[in-house]
Amino acid sequence: MKKKHNGIISFWKFIFSLLIIVLHLGLKHPNVRYNFRGGSIGVEFFFIVSGYLFCYKCLKTADTNITENMILFFFNKIKRFIPYIVFLWLFSLPYVILIDKIGINGLITAFYNLIYVPVKNNPLLDIFGITWYIAAMIIAQWLLYPLIVKYKKAFIYYVSPLIVYFGGNYLLIKYGQYAVPWMPSIICFSGLIRALVGINIGMIVFLISNKIKDINFNKFSCFLMTVFEILGYISMFIFANKADAHMRFDVLMTIILSICISISFSTKSLLYNISNNKLFYTLEKLSLPLYLNQWAIIMMTEWYINHHHINIGFYYELFIIILISIIIGVIEELLISLYHKKKNNIKKLFINP
Repeated sequence: MKKKHNGIISFWKFIFSLLIIVLHLGLKHPNVRYNFRGGSIGVEFFFIVSGYLFCYKCLKTADTNITENMILFFFNKIKRFIPYIVFLWLFSLPYVILIDKIGINGLITAFYNLIYVPVKNNPLLDIFGITWYIAAMIIAQWLLYPLIVKYKKAFIYYVSPLIVYFGGNYLLIKYGQYAVPWMPSIICFSGLIRALVGINIGMIVFLISNKIKDINFNKFSCFLMTVFEILGYISMFIFANKADAHMRFDVLMTIILSICISISFSTKSLLYNISNNKLFYTLEKLSLPLYLNQWAIIMMTEWYINHHHINIGFYYELFIIILISIIIGVIEELLISLYHKKKNNIKKLFINP
């Protein structure tokens, strides 16, 4: 099998998507013991991984025709996300119109959420507010792209640490944590600063991971790195379930997570070869649908349970939501795959060949 992905990262993308689902359902059940209120660390995982892959792409890009390459890069990136966002809208629309009665103003607000424009409500609790991550990531990468392509590693060595230090400190001093995507900050939402910090960490991780990759470790060293990698990822779930996890452990969790991701991408982990398989790649494909559809599924499930006065426990409800999320995710991936196969025929309905 041709290795197009890193199976370890693929697996943890899926797991951290589930962690964020537990976090968001836990917000509605604050008294449950294992509600993982610090589960937003999963977003840092996605930002760091995105930064790593973004850096890999930028360093391979020639510093000629930067504008044209930039437009093409972001056109392809946005094009990748559009089918998933359209699915979220179509999937959620019956609920938000018939049950939530969101109205035309709410739908307009939902559109603003897609492009991360400030509005006078709390979009974090809105089904469509979940897309803030995609918007913040794309905007942050848009700002960084020409600088990385032009200055290459020099930017990462000299500027990225400053962005991480001052951006991270700004969030911690002003809000006490990183997990505040919709708080107003200077001229933008704090989530954009969070994205810039996470992506720059990911670019630093890229350089560190490549240094690790070049070292000829013996089997014992690889074993120790693998143990740290596994325990490091698991520790995220231990920290995330502590009281005020973000206020107390955001920096520590981010450092441990960065080290783990460096090891995973370095190919020195003993898990690397066995994790590169179709199962883990399939799980990675489901991570984006799980993330984007979670609020819709949580709110629909909560409405059904309350409307029919069904008394079930948190964990049983969580199991149902995760099961439904996986089923919907599989259906979504099949539909999007079908769309890509038929999109040329669809284009012919509007554009002459």
